[in-house]
Amino acid sequence: MLTTLFTIGRDAVTRKAGNYDVTELALGYRYGKKDADGKQPMAWIKASMWGERGVKVAPYIKKGGQLVASLSEVHIETREHEGKTYTDLVGRVEDVKLVSQPKA
Repeated sequence: MLTTLFTIGRDAVTRKAGNYDVTELALGYRYGKKDADGKQPMAWIKASMWGERGVKVAPYIKKGGQLVASLSEVHIETREHEGKTYTDLVGRVEDVKLVSQPKA
């Protein structure tokens, strides 16, 4: 389980997956040491939240905000697009707490 402070990369999106609602999140977190310019590297996770809970919190998950989330089933997925292979870090949101909203 990964629990940390995340930066929200885009507004949450909810869609149907069969009979279920799934809310998709783009979450970034900083790791490692700062470089010479004082910036830390950031990794991105494609996270999903299933069911009614995701539908209810989606309107509050906005690009630029921050939240603390606990993710399970964190793994790497490989996909192809237009002849190129990409890898994504993917996880399932088990718990979430909003920390800040983006400034208007």
